[in-house]
Amino acid sequence: MNVVPQDAEILASYVRSLSDFTFVAAMDRYNHMGAIVADAVLQANNRYNATVKPRVDQILAQYPKACTTSSILDALQSTTATEFLDWKGIDRAERFYQVIKLFKSEGVEAEADLQEWLSQDSNLPKLRAINGIGPKTVDYFKILVGISTSAIDRHLKSFLGMAGLKLRTYEYEQSVINATADILGKDRACFDHSIWQYMSERDEEIKIIPEPSLELLMQLIQKVLENQQEMREDIREIKNRLGRLDFCPAQAS
Repeated sequence: MNVVPQDAEILASYVRSLSDFTFVAAMDRYNHMGAIVADAVLQANNRYNATVKPRVDQILAQYPKACTTSSILDALQSTTATEFLDWKGIDRAERFYQVIKLFKSEGVEAEADLQEWLSQDSNLPKLRAINGIGPKTVDYFKILVGISTSAIDRHLKSFLGMAGLKLRTYEYEQSVINATADILGKDRACFDHSIWQYMSERDEEIKIIPEPSLELLMQLIQKVLENQQEMREDIREIKNRLGRLDFCPAQAS
């Protein structure tokens, strides 16, 4: 039995039950290869709004002409990839450079070229062959260039779990998300981004819950100590009462 349609119906019903769930637009298009590749290689395991977006915005402002693959390579003649990304880590910078080199060798110069290139399944293993590029990053590249799909990250996984669905493979989870978007009549990338926004806001709400104050902690500790003292007093009272009992041994007949 194909479980995806059934699970997609479950997820669709769950979405409809959420009074605070709103559908938002898909991510903005950059039409700038430097920004696209930077966003894709930096987003994994990083806080997007605090870490990734400021760097992408900086690239757009500082390197407005780096909108094609060749122009990025030209820029990298006078600056390093770490400087271009404003990133201290070597791994991400190397990944950025390897992706740019791949796109250059494949004749992918602009966003429209990349959209067409990513639409051909035979090209995807070439991107996956780069160290650190997994299925989620490939699908995220697709979203960045306007292809209607989802990229399964921790937010989308958590959302599936909240709906009562069991997490399985990446392909299964993506199939459920995409099928649900179709049931709801929404663009798949739009649904992906809507879930991401919803779960991100939940994370922020959790973060702003105040931690217990020192005063409250001291009150709790004092309460525990008082309870222990009461228990010790009860035990002493029991012992005293037992000690006052008169035992009358039985008389031998």
